Amino acid sequence: MFSGLSRLWGGRQPDMTADPDDGTLPKFEYGRPDFVGLSEDEVQVSADAQVRPIMIPRDTCRLPWNAGYAEVINSGKSLRNEDQAICEVFSLVDPEDDPLVAGHGNGTEPYHPHDDVVPAKSPKTALDPECKKVVIFGIVDGHAGSEAAVFTSKLLHYHIQEKLSTMQELLFTNKKDKVAENGWPDGQVTADWKDVLPDQLVTGALEAAFHTMDAQIGRERHMYQLTGGCAVIVALFFLDRLYVANAGDCRAVVCRRARPMQLSTDFTPITERQRLQHLAWLRPHLIGDEFTHLEFQQRLTSLDVGRRVLYRDVGMKGWAYKTVTLEDIKFPLIHGDGKRAKLMATIGVTRGFGDHDLRVYNTELYVKPFLSPNPEVRAYDLASQMHDADDVLILASDGLWDVISNEKACELVSSSLSQFAPDDMARYTSAAQELVMYARGILEPKVGWRTVDETPSSSDDISAFVIPLCCYGSNAQMPMSPKLTVGRPADWSDDANSAPAEQPDDVDSDSAKQEVGGQAGDRPDGEASGQQQQQQQ
Repeated sequence: MFSGLSRLWGGRQPDMTADPDDGTLPKFEYGRPDFVGLSEDEVQVSADAQVRPIMIPRDTCRLPWNAGYAEVINSGKSLRNEDQAICEVFSLVDPEDDPLVAGHGNGTEPYHPHDDVVPAKSPKTALDPECKKVVIFGIVDGHAGSEAAVFTSKLLHYHIQEKLSTMQELLFTNKKDKVAENGWPDGQVTADWKDVLPDQLVTGALEAAFHTMDAQIGRERHMYQLTGGCAVIVALFFLDRLYVANAGDCRAVVCRRARPMQLSTDFTPITERQRLQHLAWLRPHLIGDEFTHLEFQQRLTSLDVGRRVLYRDVGMKGWAYKTVTLEDIKFPLIHGDGKRAKLMATIGVTRGFGDHDLRVYNTELYVKPFLSPNPEVRAYDLASQMHDADDVLILASDGLWDVISNEKACELVSSSLSQFAPDDMARYTSAAQELVMYARGILEPKVGWRTVDETPSSSDDISAFVIPLCCYGSNAQMPMSPKLTVGRPADWSDDANSAPAEQPDDVDSDSAKQEVGGQAGDRPDGEASGQQQQQQQ
């Protein structure tokens, strides 16, 4: 009946369109994030699943506001670290302008605040160019291969730049001037025009960019190696606000005065049960004869036919009784609890990019119709409250949150920051390293990786940003204007026939640093700002 699915938990159908031996190559070569600056040899070192070295950027000036970042590979589930990270600064561009004027370089040049001279206001918009500047951080958590995550990390910010740029006339008109009662600023007719808030425009731009990114992966998987998929979370600093767009199970947490405030939802088969059930109910052909959209309190067998059991149907939050029929003993659409929960016995995330060719094992049922690229977007007003140097945004993959609560993360970050002066450039890097070090734990003989609290540590890839909130916005206590790092690639195109993008020049190996096998609790020396020790485990 079910083709042995229950015996092959989580099995994946081989990709029928992308053959590793068919000559196709990735559009972008695998590597670690550009701003970390690892050489090829250091990338190899970072992939040691036995030692699990924690990698951090050597030059904190390469990240806006000296934000912190740290990462570590998994304990052996894959040969590569399938996480990727995004850190870019760009400016909105006018549609008729050359997109390359939006920025320059590839983000590898050291930044100093004096380098970023703000030009005169544009006569067309009469806006300070700083208003049009966007700072973006992101975590991309890949699965079943690294190609989709690398692809997303290289291109998503261009889609966001494009979508936001098309909205800027409305964004800045709403902000600076009132629209004429019966028309747009340029005189176009719109008699039934309704007020649209800037938050709604930014949210729509982010949603459109996420959908466009997923569609591009779907098209270009036939041209390049683009197996697998990825969960994505992005933090956008724009218009005195922090926007968090999340599609997956990564998480964003604001730590203000050592107290956490979660700015994203973990999208899993459990949290999205009603959406998934409703889709299966509306389109039963998507689950065929293999699954049932109903949820039962226990796994049913043929012995349960005729019994009354608790169940939940579409739209139900509570439980009710139902008499079991033969139709009910099909495999449940969602099975398992917590992190073990799987959609169609195949995948543990329900939002993100890619997975276009993913099928349920030994069937012709595609999982993609249930996977949504649509992000949840939340806005956090930075202008309405004051933030000091210890108030941060923690942006991390699920490898961190699997073993650390929001409260514990804030506790670790606050403890780390308290050991550095507010103007120490290494303080946020140290905090990010502290988070990753705790989640990775220590390798103990005959036990495996354990946290310092003697609990199981994370065996997944772990990536984390610690971003200060005091450096941006009209209420900034330590204002810094990040340098533009992003321009549109020369081959930029939305169509499926776009050529491979140019790869950035290799970064000198001296621009990277690493901590190898450090014990939990180690951190960069506060007096040697930015220096990191190498330790043998």
